[in-house]
Amino acid sequence: MGGGPHGLAFADLTPSMHFRSELAPVSKEHRALVLLLAVADTLLRSGERVGCPGLMEPVANRNGAEKLAHLLATAPDMPSVLPDTQMMRGPSELIIIGDFLDTPDALFSQIAPLSERGLKAHLVEVADPAEESFPIAAAPPLPIRKRARNSPSVVPKA
Repeated sequence: MGGGPHGLAFADLTPSMHFRSELAPVSKEHRALVLLLAVADTLLRSGERVGCPGLMEPVANRNGAEKLAHLLATAPDMPSVLPDTQMMRGPSELIIIGDFLDTPDALFSQIAPLSERGLKAHLVEVADPAEESFPIAAAPPLPIRKRARNSPSVVPKA
């Protein structure tokens, strides 16, 4: 594997992602997987190396998204939590797609080590239309602060 920049994309496949209300044609998991493949394809078409932690090492070939789709469809056990990201080196970025219903502290503990290594993480939230009106106490809006160099932009509530 080369040492050049690459992106890794990861979809949260925890049980909460299986939710689908009557307002949505598909589950949050389905939407997250479609987004994962769309991001991978877009990055590969622009010349980036793309991988999926715990499933596929970064590749640069044009059929990388197709390879990722095949691996997603045939993997016996997909990681439901963010797996080891030690493969990320140099100017690499991680895109995490999920519903982020964990506490902000749990999310922060996952992404803080990436920031400490100088890596960047981007969070893409997937929500069911019905969740917009749910009184969910476990998922308060993530407080965002101005980023200092090499620090996460998500700050857990005190």
